[in-house]
Amino acid sequence: MRSSSTRSPDLGEMLSLVSLTAAFSGPGLAAPRAAWAPARHAAAVATGVVPEIATVPDGVLSRNTQGRPLVDQRSRPRRNRKSEAVRRMVRETILTPANFVYPLFIHDEAENVQIPSMPGCERHSLESMVAEAVDSWQYGVRSFIVFPKVDDKLKSNRGEEAYNPDGIVPRAVRMLKKALPESIVFTDIALDP
Repeated sequence: MRSSSTRSPDLGEMLSLVSLTAAFSGPGLAAPRAAWAPARHAAAVATGVVPEIATVPDGVLSRNTQGRPLVDQRSRPRRNRKSEAVRRMVRETILTPANFVYPLFIHDEAENVQIPSMPGCERHSLESMVAEAVDSWQYGVRSFIVFPKVDDKLKSNRGEEAYNPDGIVPRAVRMLKKALPESIVFTDIALDP
C-alpha cells in the first residue's frame, strides 16, 4: 500500500488538471494535452493505469501541498459584504425626514395665501415661513427650498434682483439661517420674465 504522499492521482484529479492546463499554452503543457487524447483516456479508465500528472509550470498557478494547481476559492463568497463601503452601497434604502427637502412657497405680503393650482399648499409670509420651518425641524426635516413669488416689475432679462441684498430670497435665507443655523437652504430666485 502506498502512503498518501506518494499515491497516484485518481481519474477525477487527472481530468481536473487536464482542464486547467488546457487553458494555458506553451511547450511544457503540450504533452499532457496530447497524452490525454480521448482514446488514451478511455484506455486509462479501462485498465486503471493513470499516467503521472504534469507538474505546474512556475509562475502560472499556485501549488497546493501535493504540487498540483491550487485555485483558492472561498467556500461561501460574500461579494456584497467585502467592505463597509460595499455594504453601505447595497444596504436597504431607508428614508427619514432628514432625507427630504421641504418646499416653502413665499411672497412679500403679510398674510398667507392658498395656491389654487396646488390644493393644500399656501404661499407663506416670511414670518410664517420661519414658523413652518421651525415646526418641521422638530420632525427631523433639515433641508428647505424657497420658491418666491417675485413682483413682475422686478423681473428682467439679466436678473438684477438676484443681486439685491434686500430682495425676498436673501431676506428669507437670512431669516431661516438665523432661526435654524444647522439647516440646509436651497433657493430659486424665480426671476424669469
